[in-house]
Amino acid sequence: MAVAGSFSEFIQKPDSHKIYLADMRIVRKSSNGTPETYPFYVSTEPYFPPPGSIRDYFEVLHGIPSYERNVQEIFSGRSFPSFGEIVLVNDAGTLDGVFAKGWTKDQRVQFRLGGPPDELRYTDFGTVMTGIMGMQRNMTDIEIHIPVFDDQRRLEITVPTTVFTSANSGGSIPSASENILRPIIYGEVLNFKPTLIDLGSRIYGVAGHAVTSIGTVYDNGIVVSTSDTDLANARFTLTAEPAGVVTCDVRGRATQAGTYTDRVGGVLEAFLLQETGYATSDIDQSLLRTLKQRRDMRIGVAITESTTALEVIDRMIAGLLVFYGHNRSGALDFRVMQRPTGPETLTFRDDIELLEGFTWDFSEPKSKVQMAFNNNETVLTEDQAAAAVSTIRKNWMAKPYRTVVPTNGTVSAFYPYAVSEELIQTRLILPADAQIIADERLTLLGEERKIVKAPFGVQPMQVNMGDIVAFSRSRYNLSGFWSVIGITEDYVNNSVNLVLFQ
Repeated sequence: MAVAGSFSEFIQKPDSHKIYLADMRIVRKSSNGTPETYPFYVSTEPYFPPPGSIRDYFEVLHGIPSYERNVQEIFSGRSFPSFGEIVLVNDAGTLDGVFAKGWTKDQRVQFRLGGPPDELRYTDFGTVMTGIMGMQRNMTDIEIHIPVFDDQRRLEITVPTTVFTSANSGGSIPSASENILRPIIYGEVLNFKPTLIDLGSRIYGVAGHAVTSIGTVYDNGIVVSTSDTDLANARFTLTAEPAGVVTCDVRGRATQAGTYTDRVGGVLEAFLLQETGYATSDIDQSLLRTLKQRRDMRIGVAITESTTALEVIDRMIAGLLVFYGHNRSGALDFRVMQRPTGPETLTFRDDIELLEGFTWDFSEPKSKVQMAFNNNETVLTEDQAAAAVSTIRKNWMAKPYRTVVPTNGTVSAFYPYAVSEELIQTRLILPADAQIIADERLTLLGEERKIVKAPFGVQPMQVNMGDIVAFSRSRYNLSGFWSVIGITEDYVNNSVNLVLFQ
């Protein structure tokens, strides 16, 4: 068999000889207690890189995790990865010395697919999955099992992590405010309730980081005067004793470059880079630019309770027809869901690539979409509001959000019992932006959408969640462009199950 010109060409050949490689990094404690790092390379069968390579592969890789991704919700949200494990064969005791001391978890592992040198060059091997290793477990004299987690694990960190104390609040914090979490704020939040951190001096803390601005301050809805506004420490001082509930409008944390943004893509990027340890290289910049262009909309998020970075991202993009997950190389992708059009990443032919087990169905159309926007962070009833507050302001403060509710009469005509979509809590600020998103959702939800579940050969190991593929099948007129919203790979049988949306 001739050497393939590319990974794509190699993987499309049904008779190609497939070899899996796993590139790992092991970190252990040395004899003096300091970290000791060295590479560790394993393969499913004997493999020798070309001369000059520094990598030697041990033929001990018996099993690799399955690559599985599914969108939480067809139209938005995180993609849910599956977990699996590496299985290493150690019946000869070759790896005893490597694993006798254990190792530090949370190290990276990269799985690559290719073939022998006479079929595919080593430099053309394709990355099929990147993950994070856990601690080895279930070790026997025959096998060693190592759990592997998706890169999404990096976003399971807790935020916020700091609290208001006497030490960071000037030494005279009221007992009721002691150990209250210091919020994280991105974008613009309205009618936000700060924390009293100095009773005698009437000083209020807003966040655990510098903020861009502290705008209008209210006392039971009445605009009040402030002094000594300290943006670097996110605090302000009231000039008089308040009569009731103190709230304020806040523009949150700036980017690393020191510029303020309340746009969807900019907020996501700033949060990831400043709160999670992600670097620019950990995010697919091309897809991020597309997101910034297509979702140039204002949002605001205040994180006041302990949660995870994952949950914060979910909150930021709620309802926006955006989903995200890590691609095969470990980079974080953000995608905007839309009716798929070309160009396609791959083309499938049902007479060649499609395996047994094909099914498809329709999604049920919705007659109405309900979306919340322009959030009020602190609800005050009419009785709580000061008498001098205008009726318009009282009405605004009494509601946690505004809504936009477009309907599709055509759906109701054909489906008299069609249900409306449940209320979606967005973080959008402007009514025009909410209307745009609501109309887009109704366009997608207000029609029967085809969803195909199909097993293919290994060619789809090249695709990522959200990619567009072309697939044609004469039965049921299932042809055209499709969005990939689910991937499950079977490395034992060299097959891939895709969920496709049209």
